[in-house]
Amino acid sequence: RLVTAVDVTDRARAEHALSETLDTLRAVLDAVPDQIIVLDRDLRVQSVTHPAPGFDTPTLRGTPALDLVHPDDRPRVLELLRAVIDEGRTAQYEL
Repeated sequence: RLVTAVDVTDRARAEHALSETLDTLRAVLDAVPDQIIVLDRDLRVQSVTHPAPGFDTPTLRGTPALDLVHPDDRPRVLELLRAVIDEGRTAQYEL
């Protein structure tokens, strides 16, 4: 008979700490009155705070962010998003 034992205490602690951190982040994001859209590197929606009526994160998840922007604003928004992602800059643009 072969028995294998693995101590997962460190992993369990790390998962618990991550869970607490994510809960804190969600609480902070929910407290901010502005809409925040979290995108992945491919500029697809991952989550949304305070979505417009009829929209929610599950509905929007995976949607290309530029699909949510007026066509006239897309080139400038794309430029700003690329600067944020590629250069780590912050950007603010009123649509």
